Amino acid sequence: MNDHSEVMEELWKVKKELSSGFKSFHEYFEDLLRRQAERFSEFTSQTVEGAAAH
Repeated sequence: MNDHSEVMEELWKVKKELSSGFKSFHEYFEDLLRRQAERFSEFTSQTVEGAAAH
């Protein structure tokens, strides 16, 4: 799955949860941003490590 698809899937989950009243938009948006930042950080680390190995 590409990054765009992952983001769209996460946003769909947000919409679904908000419609059920599970979490506030603020809490869900913060969670989404945190997870995306973690993925970016992991990708960046792997890219740097891969470049250092060559």
